[in-house]
Amino acid sequence: ISEADMNFIKETQAALQKAKEAESVDIETLRALESAASSAKKVNVSSDRLKSLEVALEAAATLRDRQLSATPFQPLVHGDAKVANFCFDPNTGRVAAVDFQYVGGGCGMKDLAYFIGSCLDADECERLAPDLLDRYFDVLGAALLRAGHDVDVVALEEDWRALYPVAWADFTRFLRGWSPGHWKLHRYAERLTRDAVASL
Repeated sequence: ISEADMNFIKETQAALQKAKEAESVDIETLRALESAASSAKKVNVSSDRLKSLEVALEAAATLRDRQLSATPFQPLVHGDAKVANFCFDPNTGRVAAVDFQYVGGGCGMKDLAYFIGSCLDADECERLAPDLLDRYFDVLGAALLRAGHDVDVVALEEDWRALYPVAWADFTRFLRGWSPGHWKLHRYAERLTRDAVASL
């Protein structure tokens, strides 16, 4: 194992120990754990050291999950909102969803990040995601008002827009564990993951 890899492992272990000892995790610790997440694929280590890295990544995942769960706006979300789980009628413009095994309360940004990530590549995300995000909130706000829900749509949008990069970081972590070479692990996903850490 190279000296650089050994230093990386030591830094990650130190960040993990700090996270275990602290009642709350500060931004420096979270950044160290996120660094481990983005660099883990470059490190070839023994199984014991790899277990330490996996624990560190899970610690970072828990922190992201807490952020997403802390939003006061927790509607029902699909939970597996990839494009393959939606049926589109080109004649009427109507949409139907399928595969509801992960439905539950949560932040809508998780569904949105997963949906956008399932049908757009990095260049398309960079180009189209800002307009898609605007459109999402326009349609959501209009639907909530039309349905007569007593929701502060301005506060919801402000809260969820800040959580959009966090949702991408959560999606990216899932993909790294499930399929490390997946095409959805692209530079847009990585950039938003970094943005999620920087915004804390």
